[in-house]
Amino acid sequence: MIGILNTGSSAYKYVLSAFKRSFTDSQIVELSDLCTFKSENVDALVLVSPSEEELNATLNSDGVYKVIIFGCIPPSHAEALKFRVSSWPEGEWGKAPSAETYSFSESAELIEYTEFANVCFGSIKNRPMERFDFMDEWNNLGYGAVKTEGDIWSLSTPIIFDENALSNVTNDGDLICSFSSLIDIDEKSFLWFNREVGPVDSYEWQIVEAYLSSNLMGGNTVYPVLVEVPNGFDCAITMRLDCDEDIESSRYLWNAYKIENIPFSLAIHTMNLTDERHFPIMRELEEAGDAILSHTATHAPNWGGSYESALYEANTSANLIEKVINKRVKYAVSPFHHTPLYALKALSDAGYKGCIGGIIKNDPEFLTFNGGNLAELPKSFIGHSQQVMLHGDCILNDSGDSLRVYKESFDIAKQSNTIFGYLDHPFSERYQYGWLTEEQRKNVHLELINYIRTNSNSPCFMNEIEAMDFIQDKANYLVKLENGLPVLKLAEGYKRLSSYVPKVLLNGQVQEVLISE
Repeated sequence: MIGILNTGSSAYKYVLSAFKRSFTDSQIVELSDLCTFKSENVDALVLVSPSEEELNATLNSDGVYKVIIFGCIPPSHAEALKFRVSSWPEGEWGKAPSAETYSFSESAELIEYTEFANVCFGSIKNRPMERFDFMDEWNNLGYGAVKTEGDIWSLSTPIIFDENALSNVTNDGDLICSFSSLIDIDEKSFLWFNREVGPVDSYEWQIVEAYLSSNLMGGNTVYPVLVEVPNGFDCAITMRLDCDEDIESSRYLWNAYKIENIPFSLAIHTMNLTDERHFPIMRELEEAGDAILSHTATHAPNWGGSYESALYEANTSANLIEKVINKRVKYAVSPFHHTPLYALKALSDAGYKGCIGGIIKNDPEFLTFNGGNLAELPKSFIGHSQQVMLHGDCILNDSGDSLRVYKESFDIAKQSNTIFGYLDHPFSERYQYGWLTEEQRKNVHLELINYIRTNSNSPCFMNEIEAMDFIQDKANYLVKLENGLPVLKLAEGYKRLSSYVPKVLLNGQVQEVLISE
């Protein structure tokens, strides 16, 4: 079992949820102290900023072969774990300026992966600590910010691994600190990330998955990982339009997607439903098997600012949409991509089964590497982060490939086995999101689709309901090894929503999936 020790950090709940999203409840055990790990058959242990006593106990424990540490390591263990203590730069650093229109911005500080990382885990892409594609709001490459503010989302400690670093934080080539390392000591190996939540909001989480699902180092125990791509496909893609101010104007792009046989999704802001001209496209789209989601009743920032307001938004939107399509919506899209915990609880209480949202600007706890269950929410409710916005004012105007950021974003999702979810907005009388014409927008969308098809062997295009149903199923699978092969079983009482089964990785290979009834 993979034991997650509650060391008292507020990051614990987010770390626990992240491991469950990858390895399922059936391979995770929560530990209140280190005295219980033997009785729980734990041979892989996760610690968040452990105390000296907790780390000593881990080093001296029999039967634990793999150790993951997120956050601070006691300086007293510098010699044993082969690191040295440095100091932070003076002044403000690690920040990206606001992005200019038709451009992007990145912090001067980078997280750079070493040749050692490439040997151990394959090529891992370097990244800035912070990055924006529109003002200071979202990052079309999908990951969150590594901050310098002393919280759980920040770098934890200025230590440097000279020999065992997987990645380092640098500025113009100057070393600031290490960001991750892999150390082999006697019969144990240690994977460390310099952040209390680790890389839960980035493609770098695939390193954690690969470490625990392979016998690269530290004993022979391996844990199957369920990834966010259906079995039989090499990538997964979903798209939507958020109908903030118009719905019917989605038709031009929807027609283009129908020609390409690509699923389509609309998130409905129900104040638009005072005008019945929007009803036909909703009914036609529903009849065609595409997806309708809620985008709240009034599109209020932060869902109105309270649980009560969010509950009103959730119920009102569901009721109004049901009157048009004669069907209850079960998934919501956040207004302004605001996803405070009280709003998610309100959605769950209103009967929704999940929420889509997430941007780098706010609510970092919602920005997760892969979709699934969230901390402090019922198991029946899932979240999925999708901050890739295909907008005209984010199309690059330099001499290179104007779509290269979006193509890179797809490449990252494909390589890390996560769903590539992107969004746009219908035109309205007020605003066109940087697009010049519908024709220009259509051609850009089709260019991205063509890139996806050209650079994959078996893409799985899903509408948003299909994608969320698949994630819901994935969150309810249990997995175990029988004769070296992973066997999936649905949690008792749960009925599958999707025809897709999650892909399972073990020792870096896609495994044949056996379903136990």
